[in-house]
Amino acid sequence: MSFWNTFVKVWQVRKSIEIQEGLEGWFRSRQYQRNTDQNIDEISKELVQKNNKWNEELERRRKK
Repeated sequence: MSFWNTFVKVWQVRKSIEIQEGLEGWFRSRQYQRNTDQNIDEISKELVQKNNKWNEELERRRKK
């Protein structure tokens, strides 16, 4: 096998891996975004509850 053929094969393999990793990264980020979108109501409710608890604790400590 000549140098050029080897070079081309290596380049093809590297590009294939790069493309595959890019697609996998896109899929993971899309899946994460979809999960976040589906759970946004639950997340916001939890944030409000925790914020309320934090505010109550601050008020309690200020009164001491």
